[in-house]
Amino acid sequence: MVTLWAAKKDSTLYGAYEHMIAAAWLHDVLEDTKLTDGDVHAAVGKHVTDLVVELTNASTGSKEPRAVRKAKDREKLARASREAKIIKMFDRIDNLMDLAPDDSFGIKYAEESILLADAIGGADGGVKAELVAACKRVLRRHEGL
Repeated sequence: MVTLWAAKKDSTLYGAYEHMIAAAWLHDVLEDTKLTDGDVHAAVGKHVTDLVVELTNASTGSKEPRAVRKAKDREKLARASREAKIIKMFDRIDNLMDLAPDDSFGIKYAEESILLADAIGGADGGVKAELVAACKRVLRRHEGL
């Protein structure tokens, strides 16, 4: 999704978005593997690593209630770079599209995603609109459950 977004922005400047595209691929690596930011830096350099760190949930490893963790994650993302915010919104859109139609977690996830869109959507109004639309589709799908 980030690659398509970058190509629509300006295909002649496609290379200007290479750090975002790499970070989009790697955005969960610090949460889901034993790799460190040092490992990522050694493999892909500072700019991509900085984005991956920005995209890593502040609440990773926390045992606090979900609402508290997600609020912390939104607060961190609200201070993130424009690039990281756009990647995060596309990540959420992708995750919302992957939810099974009968997945009751989808309601909570869509509601959390709307709060996230409010917190970081200023980075790109078009991507925010896509995220909110994806949330609404999930919520409508679950109205009958």
